[in-house]
Amino acid sequence: MTHILSVEQLRKLGRPIGKMVDSTKLEAFITEAEQLHVKPIIGDSLYLRLLSEIEKEEIKDRDILLLLEGGKYNSKDYGKSKDDDVHLFMGLREALSYYVYAKNVMSGDIESTRFGMNIKENEYSNHVSDNATHNII
Repeated sequence: MTHILSVEQLRKLGRPIGKMVDSTKLEAFITEAEQLHVKPIIGDSLYLRLLSEIEKEEIKDRDILLLLEGGKYNSKDYGKSKDDDVHLFMGLREALSYYVYAKNVMSGDIESTRFGMNIKENEYSNHVSDNATHNII
């Protein structure tokens, strides 16, 4: 199945995800993030258009590439403003990588509490050590 973000791209973008995290688990998180957070916002038509462009060997549509990879654009070029307003953004793939990272963290044994990040070992939990943090990242 085609996705907006591949596992390889995910490992390069956004927050680092450990190399030991199973690719099938990450693909499931990518699917979930796309279906729950991207598709409802951009709509089925644009979502399917993105997937269709991604399936091609090279994305030729400048707007699709800009949406996926990020960059800068002038709102005047899109009829949104008469001024030369330049906008800069990181792109859909990088934004999606943060959703997938969060889903990975939330499905693990680490929980954010008012006392910091804790490992859910028992009902009282233990504070995350530097050693445990390196295993995650």
